[in-house]
Amino acid sequence: MRPSTANLVLLVGLSVIWGTAFLFIDLGLDDFSPLLYAAIRFDIAGPVLLIAAFVVTRKNVLPRGRKQWSAVLTASVLNILGYHALLYWGQQHTYEAIASVIVGLNPILATIFSRALLKNERIGALGVLGLAIGLGGIAALALLKPGTPLDIQGLGEFAVAGAVACWALGTVLTRRIDHKLPAATFTAWQMLVGAVLLHASSLVVEGGGRASWTSTGIFSLLYLALLSSGVGYFLFFFLVSRMGPIRTTVVSTLTPISATVAGVLVLHDPVEARMLVAFVLIVISFALVTEPWKSRSSAPPPANLEMEPPPSGQMR
Repeated sequence: MRPSTANLVLLVGLSVIWGTAFLFIDLGLDDFSPLLYAAIRFDIAGPVLLIAAFVVTRKNVLPRGRKQWSAVLTASVLNILGYHALLYWGQQHTYEAIASVIVGLNPILATIFSRALLKNERIGALGVLGLAIGLGGIAALALLKPGTPLDIQGLGEFAVAGAVACWALGTVLTRRIDHKLPAATFTAWQMLVGAVLLHASSLVVEGGGRASWTSTGIFSLLYLALLSSGVGYFLFFFLVSRMGPIRTTVVSTLTPISATVAGVLVLHDPVEARMLVAFVLIVISFALVTEPWKSRSSAPPPANLEMEPPPSGQMR
């Protein structure tokens, strides 16, 4: 198999892993309250990734100094607590296909935040137009939704949009801190600290949370912790090293396809016209903001676990 074909196959595979993650979030929410569900996911994923980081890098995996701990805390609050609390709560009240389309805003918002907050980034007229079109996609979801925009389903979809904003902002802020932690180590620690924050939030908001340890709930937890957060994470960075960050972010426009197929086949979810309209607008927005047709610098870096996540990288 040619390298380009292999990369495409892996990219599609990653989109399936991350797209079906929305289905398993939905299934698990039948057995767990949102905050507790997310917390247990990272109780599992954090230690596994930290052990993997140590085994592969053979380096000290403990953050050092104010910069590194500041980056870990920022990511824990925004990327783990903020993103997953809002996503899981919001997905209780809308279809997973709709949630996956909204999450497709991530590379767009991340690019906008990076160009606003990072010194070496700028956004041009095309980027502004792209952002407007992407937000138009979210507006279309609200305006074309049956019922009123601010009913419980509408609030759930706005919560998912808020989750995406948390992720994009957290990723850019941690890049701005310039913490220099290896990517696997950094991600493991944000999971570990984020799990503690999610458990504390569950205690306050959910009274400790609800858990029914059914086979479906347990399988969903393991899928999200090990396959989505574990295998998906390594596969993403492998593809970044082979294809570059811009081309790899195409995965964000592919995940709604597998999420929709999974929802229709397993949960018999409807395919709504508003979802298709929003999907098309977000794909156009993605292209205008990231400008993948522009030539990129030379050869990509070699694959390893010390690469820092690009602004558009995202764990499902």
